[in-house]
Amino acid sequence: MHHTVVSTPLRVSLLGGGADFAEFTKIRPRYVFGMGINKFIHFNAYPMPEVIPSRHRFQYSQTEEFSTLAGIKHPVIRAVLSENPPSTYINVAIASDLPGGSGLGSSSTFTCGLLHLIRHLNGQPHHPNLLAAHTIRLEQEVLKEAVGIQDQIYAALGNVQLIKLNQHSFSQVSIPNHFEEIIKRLFDESFLVFTNFLRSSSNTQKSFDVEKKKESVEQISEIADYFVDELYKTSDPWSLLAECVNESWKLKAQYCLSKDFYSINQIVEEALGNGALFAKLLGAGNGGFVFCSVPNDRQDQFLKCFEDRKVIKIKPSDYGSQAYILKQ
Repeated sequence: MHHTVVSTPLRVSLLGGGADFAEFTKIRPRYVFGMGINKFIHFNAYPMPEVIPSRHRFQYSQTEEFSTLAGIKHPVIRAVLSENPPSTYINVAIASDLPGGSGLGSSSTFTCGLLHLIRHLNGQPHHPNLLAAHTIRLEQEVLKEAVGIQDQIYAALGNVQLIKLNQHSFSQVSIPNHFEEIIKRLFDESFLVFTNFLRSSSNTQKSFDVEKKKESVEQISEIADYFVDELYKTSDPWSLLAECVNESWKLKAQYCLSKDFYSINQIVEEALGNGALFAKLLGAGNGGFVFCSVPNDRQDQFLKCFEDRKVIKIKPSDYGSQAYILKQ
């Protein structure tokens, strides 16, 4: 076994979020639009030294050593290794470019990356679409997590993606040539502003007013439909995207800001008032990062406004979950 590295991108969801759950996709197909970003969770795998007794070691926020599946505390590690036993004893160090609970799909990115790593070490196929499907099944059916399916897709595929979701499948939507303007501007004008709050997506989903969320998500999904319909007609796709993201945020804010509403909404308003063309809170709600798109000629003003906060320049990832072998 060689030293192997798997890097799996975190994600930014721009349109259609919330409708990627089965309760919505079973009614009709849904569209989501977003991107894997150039911030990753990294999995570094080495063979265990021969002088150490036969066991695995996984290092994340804790360090676990075990020789049997019954000894694994982390539920994702236990689930992945139960279905994909490693062919040799391994030492895995896991690190993220950004903290978990920040609205960037880190939970699904972790599951996707670990699954990719173990399957790669075992010589199993890992086509991106297949990897996404395996991750979705593992999280929803094995781990019983209250999660949708877009995060796993962006983790596996990366880059900018317009995805059509059906009840039991998904597909990448072919996009018109003038869509390239959107991709270019996402590369040049994307920022994250930290709210100073972190939270669990699965737990946050459970805390919402169910009917209020359902009504808002249906309306957000209709905006994503509108975006797809108009994308093939408009000569100004960037303005279309800005309009749809801003309208979606107004709806999402009605159900996702039950806690710390003022401080989070204030970030969005300050961003829009200091150069951002559109802005929205990422993830399930109640904390994490606010995504802001800021034209080049307004970025100095924007950065000055948030000089007391953590602001991170990002861009779409060039790839989805990737495995590398580092030669010794």
